[in-house]
Amino acid sequence: MAVQDFEVKTIFFYYLFPVIALLLLLRVLKYLKPRLLACGCNAIGKRIHAKCATEKEQLFRHLDRDLPHHKLQILEIGAGSGLNFKFYPEGSEITSLDPNQHHKKYIETNRDKLNPKVHLKQFVCGFAEDMSCFDNESFDVVVETFVLCSVRNTEKVLQEVKRVLKPGGKFFFMDHVAAEHSSSLRWFQNRLNPLWKAAADDCHINREIASTINKIGFSSVEVNQFNLNTFIVLIKPSIYGTSVK
Repeated sequence: MAVQDFEVKTIFFYYLFPVIALLLLLRVLKYLKPRLLACGCNAIGKRIHAKCATEKEQLFRHLDRDLPHHKLQILEIGAGSGLNFKFYPEGSEITSLDPNQHHKKYIETNRDKLNPKVHLKQFVCGFAEDMSCFDNESFDVVVETFVLCSVRNTEKVLQEVKRVLKPGGKFFFMDHVAAEHSSSLRWFQNRLNPLWKAAADDCHINREIASTINKIGFSSVEVNQFNLNTFIVLIKPSIYGTSVK
């Protein structure tokens, strides 16, 4: 009997316990991951956005130019922690779309800190590839900054952006992008992209975002190139600009 007890304990501690412990660990990580990502996005996002402050000022300086003089209906996709709120005109009504529901508390906090004169109309937890929750021609402005690098289908997102924009509405974008084809940096981006995706929550470092935007059929597209002020060379090549429906 003692021998049998010993064998049972041996099986449990050497075989069953590690499996149970692993399953519990995976469950805990699944619970913590979106919360940690939201916290990290808020902290790291502030540093990244500070490094392109000048370009952001240029991008948003005429946000309401040529648009109706009423409460702008703004949709921000991949809103993250709401760091763009400071650039929105007073009285604007903001709809924030993000697949991580834990971003909402950071969005509300940063709205209060950065620009309490705008109204957070709603927070929608969802993906930009399918914005069927919004009617056609619902928004004056759609905004994304450093989001198209990590969406699952860039073209589908941009098609949805165009669909929800009102006629004459504007799409404001900023992203890090692929380097020139012939450059050594592009060679490294292509080869390191799988590793980067795994480490950076599916972020791509070799997407040709400007060319994709140009294929969607906006009435006009303006793209400006710049180098992101960061020591991470792989994400230095960047763009910002606007597209008009």
